[in-house]
Amino acid sequence: MKRTDIAVMALALCAVFGTASAATPKQTPLVDQVETSVMFTGTIDIEPDGSVSGYAIDEPEKVPFALRVMDRARGAWKFEPVLVDGKAAKVRTPMRVRLSARQAADGGVAVRIVGAGFGGSPNDEEWVVAKERIRPKYPKDAYFYGVRGAAYVVMRVGRSGDVEDAFVEQVNLRVVDSLKDMANWRRLLGESALATARRWKFVTPTHGEDADDPAWLVRVAFDFASPEEKHTEYGRWETYIPGPRAKAPWLAEADASVGADALAAGGIQPIGKGPRLLTPLEGS
Repeated sequence: MKRTDIAVMALALCAVFGTASAATPKQTPLVDQVETSVMFTGTIDIEPDGSVSGYAIDEPEKVPFALRVMDRARGAWKFEPVLVDGKAAKVRTPMRVRLSARQAADGGVAVRIVGAGFGGSPNDEEWVVAKERIRPKYPKDAYFYGVRGAAYVVMRVGRSGDVEDAFVEQVNLRVVDSLKDMANWRRLLGESALATARRWKFVTPTHGEDADDPAWLVRVAFDFASPEEKHTEYGRWETYIPGPRAKAPWLAEADASVGADALAAGGIQPIGKGPRLLTPLEGS
């Protein structure tokens, strides 16, 4: 990792921790929860035995710090072998990775992988496609007080194209408040996202091996921000307070293990498609 990259992260973290240190006593525990994260994309090469032989990062000059992280992950990750025509084969597949930086006990910066997704978007005729993408209503109190955040919702889509069930997996906030108030903000944003998710409509697949499935799973990131707030540029770190992670009772353990928030704001991610990671994100 280059010194300039560490300096950039350290400055971002110092700004956050400097602000948090001036908080009231009831806010002090939040210092340990503040995270600064960044997402990057690329491709990964998976061998027939499930090991990782190589990777490529999109626009690497914007995320040079990701190289060391991926070098470490490449030796630790193990995937379920990908079958092509019934045989394990070497494949190259898209990846999305979220890194998190926190202030370490020694005063340095600790960087770790907190979310990842593998595989591209399936063909429109082979997976569910959003027909009506309704935006969530911004809760009045949250908007008035400048509360910003993102709610990650997993949906189960039935054969009619309606959402049969939905579940809020995580709500991250881009604002610092008391523990009690932050729990309330998460509840408000989560409830709005959940109500919206249940109104979405999808076009169901007509071809492919999944066309006859009784239901399909997708994950959506609902973002709550003012119209003036710009989307984060690729490679730029953003600071937030991560919310507790929960798992839908009908979601397989393997699907929940890669992190709900490895998805850009407004993004849609198919669940159950693409290579399956067998080892923890940070390695075994």
